[in-house]
Amino acid sequence: MWQRGTIALAAGLSLAALSNPTAVFADSDDIFLRRYAAKTKEVLEELAIPKEDVSSVKIVLLRQRTDKRGQEIRGGESWIRLNSCDSGHLVIVMNRASFVLDTYTRDGCSAPGVRSKC
Repeated sequence: MWQRGTIALAAGLSLAALSNPTAVFADSDDIFLRRYAAKTKEVLEELAIPKEDVSSVKIVLLRQRTDKRGQEIRGGESWIRLNSCDSGHLVIVMNRASFVLDTYTRDGCSAPGVRSKC
């Protein structure tokens, strides 16, 4: 069973903070958050989304609830609000090693070269 947990420090994270993620994250999940923040910045650059278009970034850690050793992190998602979208998000789904598994937009948001989901 998967559990989604938003890291409070990451809520409303700006693109400028992604440039120096070590200054933003200081809890036990920081190594994953730094990886996901760096990969998010890289994907945004690859998609040629201007930093002025990024309103906020929220990084969500995906955990396995039934792990007997604790809640092991299995992956992460970056939910990016774009100023060019009236609603919805650009979503980047990553595995534990921050390899991008999927990139899509939701709820009426669109970005060049990215498929829409719902």
